[in-house]
Amino acid sequence: MRQQRAELILDVAEELFAKKGYHDTSMDEIAIHAGIAKGTLYQHFARKVDLACALFERSITLFEQAVERISVSPLGTRARLEAILSFIYQQRGSSHMQLIQLASTNGEIYRGLQEKKEMLYERLRRTKARIQVMFEEGKTEGLFDPTISTELMTRLFWHMLSLSRREPLGSLEQLSVEEGVAQISRLFFEGTMRRKP
Repeated sequence: MRQQRAELILDVAEELFAKKGYHDTSMDEIAIHAGIAKGTLYQHFARKVDLACALFERSITLFEQAVERISVSPLGTRARLEAILSFIYQQRGSSHMQLIQLASTNGEIYRGLQEKKEMLYERLRRTKARIQVMFEEGKTEGLFDPTISTELMTRLFWHMLSLSRREPLGSLEQLSVEEGVAQISRLFFEGTMRRKP
């Protein structure tokens, strides 16, 4: 029950932060929209910054779970990597982007996350290692050039997942998110060279 209530609070906070912004959302509003007493909210999250940090951690958890699920799926290597891109840009899109921006621009949230920095980095490191294994598998399958460093491929792919830090993918030349994901995938896997007819 306690975990379900915490998830409800996180869902409501995420929605309100997306709608009104972090600074313009009060703990009172979150409690009202969640249908709980203010005291109950404070039992779960003593400060608004704790709530924002919990949202950030939940976003990492969802990403970890998606990568784990996708990495063991029967899809081919490229399809699995494309599914990870799709998860970031389509399923986690705007809320994920806002959390990244909040964490990097809000000093209070940044400091709150610093307390958990090592644990968060370790979780992301393990997730990145899963992605690197997919690139190794792709090399074994003959999909990727074996002369290119697997670590370099992984780092470039990882940075593509972080594009949303700066601006939404959909803002690029009026591309839909789906078109943007398809073009990022093509750019990464096939390069920028024009295909010969």
